Amino acid sequence: SKYLHLFDQVKQFYEAESGEGRSTQPGFQSIEDLIYTENVHMYEMAFEQQYHFGVFYAWVKLREQEIRNVRWIANMVILNTKEHIDDTVVPIFQPRL
Repeated sequence: SKYLHLFDQVKQFYEAESGEGRSTQPGFQSIEDLIYTENVHMYEMAFEQQYHFGVFYAWVKLREQEIRNVRWIANMVILNTKEHIDDTVVPIFQPRL
C-alpha cells in the first residue's frame, strides 16, 4: 500500500513519458527516486533505536546512497548540466523541525 501511494505520486511522470499526459515538468520524480527517498528515511530511523544490529546495515545502505549521490553530482558537472543536480540527489539526515 505504501508503494502504491508512491506510484500514485509519480503517475503523471510516466504518463507524460509515454505521450499520454502533458509535457514533463521539472518537479516530477520517477518511482525509483521516491523509493530511494523512502528507503533513506527508513535507514535513518534505524539510528533512533538502541541495541540492535540493524544500525550497521542501515549505515552501509546510507553509504551506498551517498556514493550514488556523489556519482550523480559528478555526472551532472561533467555534462555541464548543473541545474539538474538537485533533481535526483537524495538528502541524507535532513534536519527535522
